[in-house]
Amino acid sequence: MKTDIHVIAKNVLHHVDMHILSPAYAIGISTIVRFYAKNAQFRRWIKSVPPSRVHKMLSVMVRECAWRSEAWLAEYIRNRQTQNAA
Repeated sequence: MKTDIHVIAKNVLHHVDMHILSPAYAIGISTIVRFYAKNAQFRRWIKSVPPSRVHKMLSVMVRECAWRSEAWLAEYIRNRQTQNAA
């Protein structure tokens, strides 16, 4: 299944609007979409994983208060690629 970041973003923003998710999720998904547009390696990673991995990444991002950190996103996928290679 191909991951569509824009569908995920729409879903997350809807849940934030409904007060199901914290506003931190809206900030986090906005950072993810912005980094997705800028970074080809991140785009390839997003397209290669199931949507659940993107949701997990967003949850970890929020838990670690890295909502606006593109550097955190780059490190996250670098760590995941290293773990998958091992």
